[in-house]
Amino acid sequence: MWCTKSNTKDRPPVNHIWFYDTEGEWVTRTFPMLDEARVIWAEDVKCPESCKLAFQCHPMVRDGKDENLFHKLCTLSAIKNKIISRSEILGSEEGSD
Repeated sequence: MWCTKSNTKDRPPVNHIWFYDTEGEWVTRTFPMLDEARVIWAEDVKCPESCKLAFQCHPMVRDGKDENLFHKLCTLSAIKNKIISRSEILGSEEGSD
């Protein structure tokens, strides 16, 4: 398994993300609500040092109560849920997660 999950904190619903693309542009994307069981938060995982995604900007979800607070998603989780692509984070760079 590539991560462990602990959803004990009060987290916002995930129906949008904000992220920096490879050009450094701030991108906002909305989509149908993800089931909470499919969401993995960055602070709940320990990424292996070999993961190229661990050192990139993570997609973020705006807090439901404080609009100035964002929660980081695990980038690999966002890719597996098809809400962001590897190329949007890594560009044309190839490699395994």
